[in-house]
Amino acid sequence: MSHPTAFPAGLALAATLALVACELNPGSMGGPPTLGGTGGTSSDTGTAANDTAVDSTGEPPIEGPRRRRLDLDPTLIGDVGGATILVKLDATRIEYDDAQEDGSDLRFFGPQLQQAFPIQIERWDPAGASYVWVRINMPVLPDHIWMYYAQGIGYAQVDPAEVWDPSFEAVWHMELGPGAVMTDTSANGHDLHPIGLPDGFEVDGLIGTATALPAPDPKVAAGPLELLDTAALALTDGFTLEAWVSPESTSVSGVAYVLRKGTSWELHALESMFTRPRVVVRTSGGGPYVADAGASLVAGQWTYVVATYRADDGTLAIYRDGAFEGTVAADGEDHTVVPTAKAVQLGRGFEGVVDEVRVSAIARSPEWIRLQHASMSDALLTFGAPEPQP
Repeated sequence: MSHPTAFPAGLALAATLALVACELNPGSMGGPPTLGGTGGTSSDTGTAANDTAVDSTGEPPIEGPRRRRLDLDPTLIGDVGGATILVKLDATRIEYDDAQEDGSDLRFFGPQLQQAFPIQIERWDPAGASYVWVRINMPVLPDHIWMYYAQGIGYAQVDPAEVWDPSFEAVWHMELGPGAVMTDTSANGHDLHPIGLPDGFEVDGLIGTATALPAPDPKVAAGPLELLDTAALALTDGFTLEAWVSPESTSVSGVAYVLRKGTSWELHALESMFTRPRVVVRTSGGGPYVADAGASLVAGQWTYVVATYRADDGTLAIYRDGAFEGTVAADGEDHTVVPTAKAVQLGRGFEGVVDEVRVSAIARSPEWIRLQHASMSDALLTFGAPEPQP
């Protein structure tokens, strides 16, 4: 963590204090702080800056508030509007010693350096990998964003619900929160209740913490994670179901569900005679309608499974690792999903690990799904070198 930046000799004390008060406002969500430069500051290690010190590139290290440019893969952003993306950090992408110990000095901006984007820090680990969700709330995704840090102060964090657009009905990072529930970080409060899970079900996942589900017990009809409000997630007009899954084995008895809402809609990871993911929907006009993925899951390997449904035209589709793999069209004139009073269950019959499970009330586009896979696979962003803040 950096100490306050040294000012050039000759500045009056009153002017210095006024500048600090204006530019380093901890509650500000406006433009980027302008206090900075390359003055002689020292890090928490106690090593003072000097003319001979160099970083891994052979250049003198940057001191004081700084930023990095993060370029988005141009092949992924052309047909996508605003979106929430994942920024993965480690010691090669941020100087942890110069940032706040909880990451609270992080700020992300668009190319024009206007209002800061809402962010949610899912995990901050100065000894390893950190995961930050950034909502780029712009009409069209830009070709780059800026990451500002090493401010010397922390900022108040926004409500996590601001990080997820209103189409998200539920966002579960699969980490146990207050009240011993899996907290929904969307604005809807659809928290999941663990039912009969053994100790130790929280494990390191693909992104931060994940949930390890044990072998199913056929005598228990509930859970293992359940949304107790049976009226919740009645997605009759369409949906997107997303999850990262890693099965313990591809040999199962019965159906291994990722998500299901009674018989209204179901996302399967595996079945006893079928090792490919599939999505099932029942409509007022008929069904069940089934769309199958083209490739099987692999035991012990993470796979991003997404299913979408559009009630306006009855199109059901499934995606695997960002790629479209199967579709089917519902018959009849009424494509509305049949409602049910059953509770939503996550992981019923599934043995393995699940992470980043999300539900939207709209059918996301193929471009959006491809972008999300790249983002969560750490394949969307290219990090530039640190530079002084302007």
